[in-house]
Amino acid sequence: MIQNPGRTCELCNNNEFITIYRPKNSPGPVVKCKNCSLIFINPIINDRAIIREGPVLFNQPNELLESNDLDYLEECWEKSHIHKFEAEYQSLRINHLDAISHINKYKNEPGRLLDFGCGGGFFLGTAKEKGWEIFGIEPLPGHAIYARVKFGANVITDTLRWDTFEKNFFDVVTAFQVFEHLSHPTLELEKIASFLKPGGMVLIGVPNIDNWSVRLLGHRHRHFVMDHLYFFSPFTITRLFNNVGLEILEIYNPSRRMSINYFLKAWGRRIFPNKINQLFYSIAQALRLTNQTISINLGDIIIIIGRKPETNH
Repeated sequence: MIQNPGRTCELCNNNEFITIYRPKNSPGPVVKCKNCSLIFINPIINDRAIIREGPVLFNQPNELLESNDLDYLEECWEKSHIHKFEAEYQSLRINHLDAISHINKYKNEPGRLLDFGCGGGFFLGTAKEKGWEIFGIEPLPGHAIYARVKFGANVITDTLRWDTFEKNFFDVVTAFQVFEHLSHPTLELEKIASFLKPGGMVLIGVPNIDNWSVRLLGHRHRHFVMDHLYFFSPFTITRLFNNVGLEILEIYNPSRRMSINYFLKAWGRRIFPNKINQLFYSIAQALRLTNQTISINLGDIIIIIGRKPETNH
């Protein structure tokens, strides 16, 4: 058992933990809170891949923060990441439409939507198609530029601050695969709640640590990478929302649509021996199936939707 090695528990302020994994690629040991079962990195030993505060400029000029110049991407390390999503946009769009359909169950009409950690703005592009007024916040300048130019999104290149937006401004805030990267997820969710209108909604998607694949693979699981700090379960993500005063509307495990090309390149190399995966890829190419979309639901992603209480009159 570890006693207060660096941080207290984000959810309950407990300082007694059990070390459960020491993954090779994680920024520190993975511990479990003895009180509330939150699983997280403690202490953080290597923080070189962690974004804590401010835009990630890497000594580049401040003009990039508000730039609309796509030429910047030509020499930028972010280009390959953005192109990966471009190639998958048709499959991603189906995933986006599914998330929007869940939002629509609780919202009668579109309004202002903020995507927290919006990346290249692909989700925002789909939301715009459905009538939403789109805003984003993204610390990587290349991704922010792409979101502005390609989707016309109002994107701020920064991390979230208390004064980034007006209070009670947004109808919906989304965050996909962001909260596992945050140093202080409770603080960030409190900020988000302050920007929501009364009755506004939050939709957050995170990896699910309470999953058969984690139990099977242990410290070798793909969740344990250099920039993942928190590992939520349905129970702990619910507690996070409750701590901030958000009413839970829905929790579900989404299906993910992806091309066969993406599945074999991103997943196949982890699942199959290299020669077998190459054989599958060659067969898919020969049959012209690489661009076909498949749907996968392993229960390893959680989406939670919460609502800010209406103002009492």
